[in-house]
Amino acid sequence: MKWFAGAISLACIAAFALTSSSAAPAQDADWDAHVQACRAELGGANPIAPDAKIAGCTWLLESGRLTDPGTAEVLTLRSLAYSAKRDTAGEMKDLDGAVAADPTSAFAWAESCSAHMWTSHDAARAAKDCSTAIQLAPSDPEGWTYRGDISLYLHNYDRAIADYNHAIALNPKWMWPLDNRGEAYLRSNKFDQAIQDFNAVIAVAPDYAMGYLDRGIARIRMHDLNAARNDFETALKVEPKNAAALYGRGLVKVLRGDRAGGKADIAAAKAISSHAPENFDRDGVRAPD
Repeated sequence: MKWFAGAISLACIAAFALTSSSAAPAQDADWDAHVQACRAELGGANPIAPDAKIAGCTWLLESGRLTDPGTAEVLTLRSLAYSAKRDTAGEMKDLDGAVAADPTSAFAWAESCSAHMWTSHDAARAAKDCSTAIQLAPSDPEGWTYRGDISLYLHNYDRAIADYNHAIALNPKWMWPLDNRGEAYLRSNKFDQAIQDFNAVIAVAPDYAMGYLDRGIARIRMHDLNAARNDFETALKVEPKNAAALYGRGLVKVLRGDRAGGKADIAAAKAISSHAPENFDRDGVRAPD
């Protein structure tokens, strides 16, 4: 869910809007570098550090060259970095500023929906913001996806799958709705369909740990421990500091009888992030005593 990918959409978003195009070449080089940093992804094989993303976005906001839509976009992008740092105040302030700067920004409303779901845990507000995003841009997958996430959280798996289906039809190359539809199938005990979706996530985003991680969890549920360990190992190759993948490898070791090795991995995972067990808990997989 949100914590693993920072809610980063792989869909195309609008270009930054300039109030002026008369900057000197050196200034344009600075501009391009900060745009790249602000837009950079927080997950995957070559993630940017949240502080670097914040710095890039902040430079753009202070440049005086953004229109209102550009300001909304940059604030929304910066909110994702604050989310990755678990800076709730910074995240929500940026999202409030984004929808105020451009009330027609479906991107801002969709991310506000996601934040109110996973940061504020306000499902009613989240659903309202998602509906606004869908009304503003029904051809964008974000609103549909994040509304599906709300239904997934509320255990309404059929409704979640329906919204994910819509999002996937709009953008079959975005891993987020594919992965979370797989989660909905997994929690409905539809393991074959879940595996198919996680395979698709890996196909479109092989440098993200998420697909391997979730397929590994599904394979634990299917009692295929060797394949599950292979998935967690692959996840660690593409994201060596992924705490959940390390936790999963430890869990498989314990289940296969290597309690010492497994407990060591689990402890190391929790040292990286106390949230390492969360995906496993949500999917019905718990470490044995």
